[in-house]
Amino acid sequence: MIMAPLAANLLGVWQSYVVTCLGEDVIYGIRMEMHARLVAQSLQFYTHTRSGEIQSRLQSDVASIRNVVSNTAVNLISNTLTV
Repeated sequence: MIMAPLAANLLGVWQSYVVTCLGEDVIYGIRMEMHARLVAQSLQFYTHTRSGEIQSRLQSDVASIRNVVSNTAVNLISNTLTV
């Protein structure tokens, strides 16, 4: 009786851990690539584009990607365990 809820809770903890690790790894790679591309931009790019606009765009894009990766991973794991 106690084992089923305990197993379900442990599985939920494991799922959260895997999703978090996967999401953070993907976001780390994306941020590193974005940084490399920003460093490679010309001076003209920075004189014509406001710094707040660049920062806002980067932050919102990374947050959107994190949500997609996390939600996809959760659905994938849930569907795999359901089968």
